Amino acid sequence: PATCHSSVIRLPSFVLLGLTLAALRYFYLDRTSNPLRHSAFDGQSVTVAQIPFQADFEGGVRAYGYDLSATTLPADGFVDIAMYVGVREHVLRQYWPAFTLEDSTGLAWNDPNLLPPRWHKEPADTQYWPPDEYAQWARHLTLFPGTPPGTYQLMGVVFDKDSKRFASLLDEQGSAVAPRFALGALTHHVTDARVERL
Repeated sequence: PATCHSSVIRLPSFVLLGLTLAALRYFYLDRTSNPLRHSAFDGQSVTVAQIPFQADFEGGVRAYGYDLSATTLPADGFVDIAMYVGVREHVLRQYWPAFTLEDSTGLAWNDPNLLPPRWHKEPADTQYWPPDEYAQWARHLTLFPGTPPGTYQLMGVVFDKDSKRFASLLDEQGSAVAPRFALGALTHHVTDARVERL
């Protein structure tokens, strides 16, 4: 007698379970507020920010706060800054941050070619940000070799990446007041190698 073979492929149950869980994560967990994924963002502040810093900029960008990896830098030191930002409304331009470590005369002492820290994943361009969420801009600032010890001001700017035009800081009335903003002082010290060898 002839035998009939089914063309249906039977997958092991653990493969089906894996596919179901992946679909659940993609279509539900990563896209909605739920017990496994929720945000403390209320549209006004970011509670995880170490240092609150609320500021509005031209073009619709809003800052909520920032984190610093250090406030005291050794001779060959670096600092990572992570700034929490969002948009007040949908924006049409791509905005980008830049940071400098400056002495009392305004001279910058860090490498201008800022890159994100290794741990950071760059967010999408600002024109794709929804107003009810926030993103994180992070940069790795490294001092130039031979930077003298002292106190350095961490300065920041937000600019249009295409035109290179600054998005000025706004006051409470919405008027442009300054193209740059200060984020606090950092101390740089140099350790004497002779003392370390003793």
